[in-house]
Amino acid sequence: MSKKTIAFFAALMMIFTCFFSAACKTDDPPEKKPLAEKTANEYTDERMMLGMYHITPVIDDVKNQIKFEDAVEGDLFNVFLMSRVEIPDETQFDYYCNKIYEKGKRFFIFDSTYLWSASAGYTVYKDIYVRMNKMKQTLCSKNYYDAFLGYYVDEPLLLGVPLNDLHEASKAFMKTFPDKRFMVIFSAAGISTEYAMGAGKDRLTREGGEYITDIGFDIYGAFGDYYLDLWDEMTQMFEGMDKNYWAVPMVMNYASKVTEDDAIGSVEGCWEVVKKAEGGMGMMLYNAYTYPAEVENIGNIGFCDMAYTTTEEFMTWKDKKNPWKKYYYKFYNDDGTQVTSGVDFVPWTRLAGKIGEIAAEINAANEGKLVKAETEIVCADNQTFIYDAAPHSPAIGAYIPNLVCEYAKEGTEDWTKEAPSAIGKYSAKISVGESLYRKAAEKIVAFAVTEATDTMIAADLITEDYSSDKKTVKFDVEGYAVSLNGIDYLPYERNSEIDVTDMIVAEGAARYVWLKEGQKAPYAYKVKKYETITVQDFEKGQIPVYSSYEPSGIVKHDGAYSGKFRFKYNDSERKYMSENYFSDFLYPANSSNLYSIADCIKLEFWIYSDKELSLSAWLIADTWGGCGTSQSFAVEKNTWTKISFDLSLFSGITSTPEYTLSHMHMITLLTDREPENVFIDSIGVVGLK
Repeated sequence: MSKKTIAFFAALMMIFTCFFSAACKTDDPPEKKPLAEKTANEYTDERMMLGMYHITPVIDDVKNQIKFEDAVEGDLFNVFLMSRVEIPDETQFDYYCNKIYEKGKRFFIFDSTYLWSASAGYTVYKDIYVRMNKMKQTLCSKNYYDAFLGYYVDEPLLLGVPLNDLHEASKAFMKTFPDKRFMVIFSAAGISTEYAMGAGKDRLTREGGEYITDIGFDIYGAFGDYYLDLWDEMTQMFEGMDKNYWAVPMVMNYASKVTEDDAIGSVEGCWEVVKKAEGGMGMMLYNAYTYPAEVENIGNIGFCDMAYTTTEEFMTWKDKKNPWKKYYYKFYNDDGTQVTSGVDFVPWTRLAGKIGEIAAEINAANEGKLVKAETEIVCADNQTFIYDAAPHSPAIGAYIPNLVCEYAKEGTEDWTKEAPSAIGKYSAKISVGESLYRKAAEKIVAFAVTEATDTMIAADLITEDYSSDKKTVKFDVEGYAVSLNGIDYLPYERNSEIDVTDMIVAEGAARYVWLKEGQKAPYAYKVKKYETITVQDFEKGQIPVYSSYEPSGIVKHDGAYSGKFRFKYNDSERKYMSENYFSDFLYPANSSNLYSIADCIKLEFWIYSDKELSLSAWLIADTWGGCGTSQSFAVEKNTWTKISFDLSLFSGITSTPEYTLSHMHMITLLTDREPENVFIDSIGVVGLK
């Protein structure tokens, strides 16, 4: 941490001390309506919230920026916006969210890509409930689940999201996460017809906001009656619906034209409105730092630059890009003399003080507003499972974050975290530690794994070899009988190879090897067969680095996306060409191009054109070091055409044992006339599965 930052926080602590007694004497925020009787595992969090936009680890290295971890550790802010787009690495994202959790603070996830995409016209995903449940599955496995306050969306109607789609997205989230919140900050135009919205764009209605739990709006400038009118219009729209209301005060230099007094007035005015409103929840200050470029271009300069920049540092702004350069020349000429005599730049320390004052008031009012849950572990005793070679754990009723399960054989105290799979009687010790949100609890229950009526073989007892010319399978079992037709059984010798080469099929029903133990029903091992395995479905909607396509939601063979080709004229080929690299083609199962295609026989994909088109396609392998093959085909108008490449042509071109997608370098499409709307989708290989 820089000396300047340390000094600032020290100054704020002095501000807190000076204003703490005054804060205690001010009128408290209105009392919330009495809560319904709390049930077990429900914690109560009635704290007033204060956060600030653009406090994020992504811009921690920006000069004068409030460091994310300093903000989490400090006393100014108790709520944060966390973006998976900004922090795509899951390990890092978890690290920062855990920091918030450990301090007893809360965060919203700020990432609309879970809900809709620009390329699909900002319409909600058709599989929104699947996406929400996947999100819940992920978040429920995290230590910080209790700190996860809900989902945040910014100005969706102004962006062009239809109100019906916003309603469906908020409904899907709240149905999936009934214990969380869905927060939307609208533009002023999204709330009131007094402001221009743009043709074809919806405005908020009472019905459209049914599932939105937390609502606010943003509008910047000197605080005045216009703000109160907007606030009244918003709160009256949802009267009786028990909404939480947020204010978004201006703490930056809006369009490089407002004064510190304007910003202080915005903060003071918003705070008075929020704390007096029924349902007033808190404030999100806009903003710590100005980004991205399209926002900077408006001329905004963030709070940190305005409050923490010394006069000496301000003199260097003339060498920066706008808006900083523009703002510098409001005060100084090229030679450093003042534009207006006696008018000098002064850091916005009074605004920083006002924020500190309000933070102290909020902290004082929040005492006792976070009440721990009385933890009750719901798990029936003596649950029974039939042996199926899989590990088993007793089913737990109510979801509780951070549960730990340990297991021991009946009559022992040898606890282990590995769930049992063998037949026998066991005890499960289910526990959760003390946290800021929950009280500790522990429960021990008995359960059993009983003998199966069917033959069961654990996966780790099966060894497959499909990489050699001779395909084999063997089983690490004793005393079993084996059959290749399900009728005639012979004694099976432990770990002896069974040749399944001739049992592999490309079409028709799969073949099986049957094993049975005594008189039990047999175990059926499915021999792998050739099936189409999707290696690129374009569903991530990612912009490629090298390829000449762009994600499109307009025309698709399957799912919500396809890839739209971009063609350019190639002088050497004298054709229109589109080069598409496999380095940009991500196998959906592991988000990489390292999927092994050593046993694959064909590459397949689908092509669509809005005009009849003659194309030739080149498949080039092993990064130019191998070979290529071409194929010419006709694409009918307004229909999907399936294209297949024989991968046997590429066998032996690489010394790498595991032949992967990365060894197929590119697909190149060529045509004599310039196409406009040509799409590719559902790229797959036919391989053993």
